[in-house]
Amino acid sequence: MKPFVYLPFVLSLFVAFSARGASSAPIDLHAHLFMHEGAGWDVLGSFTGPIRAESWKDRLRSRVNEASLEKSGFGLVVVALYSHPLFKGSQRESIRRQIATARAFVQKHPDWALVRSPLELEAVLEKGKRALILSLEGASGVLESEEDLKEFVDGEGIRIVTPVHFIDDSIGGASLMPSALGFLANPLAWLRSRVGGAPGVPEEHVRRNPLGLRPEGRRLIEALLRRGVWIDLAHASDALVADVLPMLRERGQPILVSHTMLRQHYRAERGVTVALLSAVKSSGGIAGVIPSEDITGMTPVKDSPCEGGIDAFWEQAGEIASRVGAESLAVGSDVNAPLRFLPAPCAKRIIEPRGFFDYGQFSELGGTRSNSTERGPFQLDVRRFLSVWKRVGPTL
Repeated sequence: MKPFVYLPFVLSLFVAFSARGASSAPIDLHAHLFMHEGAGWDVLGSFTGPIRAESWKDRLRSRVNEASLEKSGFGLVVVALYSHPLFKGSQRESIRRQIATARAFVQKHPDWALVRSPLELEAVLEKGKRALILSLEGASGVLESEEDLKEFVDGEGIRIVTPVHFIDDSIGGASLMPSALGFLANPLAWLRSRVGGAPGVPEEHVRRNPLGLRPEGRRLIEALLRRGVWIDLAHASDALVADVLPMLRERGQPILVSHTMLRQHYRAERGVTVALLSAVKSSGGIAGVIPSEDITGMTPVKDSPCEGGIDAFWEQAGEIASRVGAESLAVGSDVNAPLRFLPAPCAKRIIEPRGFFDYGQFSELGGTRSNSTERGPFQLDVRRFLSVWKRVGPTL
């Protein structure tokens, strides 16, 4: 029996791609398709090889390959390019190899296209194709000069940039992770937060990184905005968000938070605030929620005999949708990040112990609801994404 085919209360997550067409298919706002190349973990497995994950508990084994991407049902996937600053030598070379892999995939699979503008995406949709968009997670080490911008943005077509990742750098401050993980991931910021960090609003009670946007980061974001690159505020410290929001508002850019979780449940600065979700809504922007037990497992589930799992993910997605609007919410899978995915709901955990671990399972979740228009909190489809992306234009 295939995992999750008979989960009635999550079937409205996704609608079958083949039944609804590319423009109405769901999207993934943040997918590490090529994390093996970006992180250098041999155990992970490559995009062109077999999936190595065997259970939702696997953290460092691949969950997506060419076949599972085809099966996923997504009409558009934002490919998150990432290169670890320590494990991969030249970060630029790592990004180049990942882009080459993306290009090789679309050449091999003519039903997919790599797009770099709303106009290109519109043309692809008219042909009934599915699309990949390139994004960059962590600009430091990759976008550090005008030559870098010409190569990776103007030339290779990176259209979304998440300026910072886990650790403070020349761009600015990264949001703190929970407790000990916050210290291990970003020790200097954690120490600064102990001395002079803002305590956060009373209802949050989380430690915050006091570092915002540095001068180099401001110059980079201004250059990206001039080129019409969409700035993703995932991983940004509250201080960096406060510095960048006025820049985005000045240019009328819709606010993007590609992969996140609610701070009130995650209990760390990495979680999104109600204020930022309000900014997403007021700007007509979009947000993505991460399907991971490590992320959404702490969300209280109403009328459930057990904790976590898809039940908790569904609950958190509904809460975020109530803040930004269901038509502005998608999955930001963060697939192949070192996170657990989702165990089965309570009623299925004994007969489905492996849970949700394969990227291709996204299509199974919606397959039996292909004739329904109901998608629950996930109503952001490719056509809606296109309408928002059209507002992210260059100012040159």
